[in-house]
Amino acid sequence: MNPVPILFLSDSPDCPSGLARIGRDLATRVHKNLSEQFRVGYLGRGGLGGSFPFPTWIIPHNLYGLKTTTEWGSTVIEQVWKEFSRGEPGVVFSIWDPARMIWLTRPEYLQDSRAKDFLLAKPFSCWGYFPVDGHTPNGGLGLLAKEALIGYDRILGYTKYGAHVLAKVIGKPPGCVPYLPHGLDPIWFPRDKPLSRKLLGVEAEDFVVGVVATNQKRKDWGLAATIGQALSRIHGARYRQWWHTDLAAQEWSIPALLNEFDLGKQTTVTFPPRSDEWMACAYSACNVTLAIGAGEGFGYPIVESQACGTPVIHGYYGGGAELLPPGNIVSPALAHWLDGLTNIMRPVFVASDWLRLIEKPDLSVGDMAPLRWPVLWSKWKRWFLGGL
Repeated sequence: MNPVPILFLSDSPDCPSGLARIGRDLATRVHKNLSEQFRVGYLGRGGLGGSFPFPTWIIPHNLYGLKTTTEWGSTVIEQVWKEFSRGEPGVVFSIWDPARMIWLTRPEYLQDSRAKDFLLAKPFSCWGYFPVDGHTPNGGLGLLAKEALIGYDRILGYTKYGAHVLAKVIGKPPGCVPYLPHGLDPIWFPRDKPLSRKLLGVEAEDFVVGVVATNQKRKDWGLAATIGQALSRIHGARYRQWWHTDLAAQEWSIPALLNEFDLGKQTTVTFPPRSDEWMACAYSACNVTLAIGAGEGFGYPIVESQACGTPVIHGYYGGGAELLPPGNIVSPALAHWLDGLTNIMRPVFVASDWLRLIEKPDLSVGDMAPLRWPVLWSKWKRWFLGGL
């Protein structure tokens, strides 16, 4: 039997994003270890494509950087699939939020008649690996996500929580949707702390708090600033913080927050691209990192920090808490707010609850050994082969 063509669909593998890393890791391992069963290709958004052991196509960006529904692949999927599949049946495996994928599984909503006709003919099976960072008041996801999910042939969650939400959305009992975390390479393990602190520009005796999060509304950068201000009063000049995000100003203005809370001199702000090696050193330099969004769809900042020996504090919400020791979880949120048109619930936390945990001497890191790729890959292999 000829290998089945499988086209990964996500952020381009050369992009400095977590989604790109997950897609790159999975595509590379399928190409290397399952070449008899699958022939790998990659359709990515952003980036330049890079040099990889599998063919790569790029989704064109809007000239003005606007995120439109055409930028997730609908305008190029026919051309790419025909070129890649060579007329053979195969699989498109997406690694994106389900709401972005409604064009793929519900093409009747497309205005592009050619793309609509191509996709309605169901030229491939649809598999999806979905980040779930929250839920609606009824425990599911928004309407767009639901419409997209019911068209998938196979669905995979990242955490038990995520799998439970996905199952509810498609009307299945709990436990019917499988889940698998992404893996860790050896790069994500502790680096020499004194050397790492020199890289980050902090002293050996400093108390360093890290925050790695995108600049989105659901990431509570205001909470991070409030906590930072309180810690600055406690530790004085010995307090330092490292903030790593994608944009200086989008939903939050990072410079304005640092100015408002008088944290500019104590904060090192970094942006992509940063190498995995650099990030591992930065994680290793911190005393603790904060998962301020409390709703990580894919929890790579959580597991990478812990793999580098740095404990993480997380709110009691979503699937990220599954990745941490119980003593690192902040008590339930004070309240929730509904996020835009999706009606996803977002937690509201009190900074004092986080501060009590930060000052605890017994914060610990979870066991990351099961997430090492040599251990985890056997589970992923069974999942991929289970679809043939």
